Order: sequence, then C-alpha cells, then structure tokens
Amino acid sequence: MNDNEEMNGHYKSIPAFENISFESAKKIWEEDISDFIKTISPEIPFNNVEWEKRKMCINVYQTDENGFKKRGGSGYGYFAEVVLQKENVEKIWSLFEQFSNNYDLKIERWRNNEKDLDRYHFEARNDKTNDSISCNINLPNEWNNPYVSISVFVGGRYRQIDLDSIKNSKESDK
Repeated sequence: MNDNEEMNGHYKSIPAFENISFESAKKIWEEDISDFIKTISPEIPFNNVEWEKRKMCINVYQTDENGFKKRGGSGYGYFAEVVLQKENVEKIWSLFEQFSNNYDLKIERWRNNEKDLDRYHFEARNDKTNDSISCNINLPNEWNNPYVSISVFVGGRYRQIDLDSIKNSKESDK
C-alpha cells in the first residue's frame, strides 16, 4: 500500500514501524486503534455501548550492551460489554483483516474455542517489531460474559532520547 491509498474511506500514510522511537510507535498505534474503533462502531449494532479505554502499561527491558533500556507497551485498548451475534463477529473479523492488511501484518484467527464456547480471538503481528493487535469477542452463553476487547502491544524500542544518544555516539566514533 502506498502513501496515497485509501483506508476505510480515509487517506492514510502507513509508517515504517521498524525505525521509530517507542514514543512515536505508541502514539501511532493509540491513534490508529482509536480510528479502528470508530470504523467498526457504525458497522456493528453497538447501540448506546460505551467503549472503555484502557491505558497502556509501559514495560522497561533490561539494560543492553550499549547501556540503554528498550521500552515496550501492553494493555492499551478498548473494551465494551455488548451482546453480539455470530454475523457481527464475522463483520468485525472482515474489518480486522482489512485494517491489519493495511499495515502488512501477519494475521491469525484462533478457532479452537469458537464452536463450543463462542469465544473468538484474532491477532495480527509485525514480526520485525513484535507489535501486535488482538481482538477478543465473547458471545453470550452459560460460560461467557459477552464483550468485545481490542488491544495493542508495542514491541521493544528505544526512547527518542536514547536513539539520539546512540546516533551521536556513532557519529563521534567516526
């Protein structure tokens, strides 16, 4: 997809996630997941459903050989208690595939619990950065509280200040 292609009715430039800071990746994913929620909401019967926005937990990795620590983020996303039907799940799956393909992500649908438990799980991953997006849906039954949850994991990256220090260090070594 090039920078001028249309995504869900909007023209969107897809960033190269491999060479950006943690802060930049976090901001981009937060904005794009929010846009995805806005995209699916009119498509699905979410009458008077309140989306609960969940904050990202920042994980600090061990110090590397350069003396810097990467950061990763997990848990950011949206959650809604809502009763859906199987056809709604298929529509969400279709939109999830479209969204994930726009980012050239590897998509997986875990079907193990769909038939017997009415639990649906979709995941899309960038193998280069370890970023991932997941969608969990429970349909109502005796084992499930019905809900939809969409969350993002931001793979380990350096902060911008660390990237600048690494760059300056390499330039001074020349």
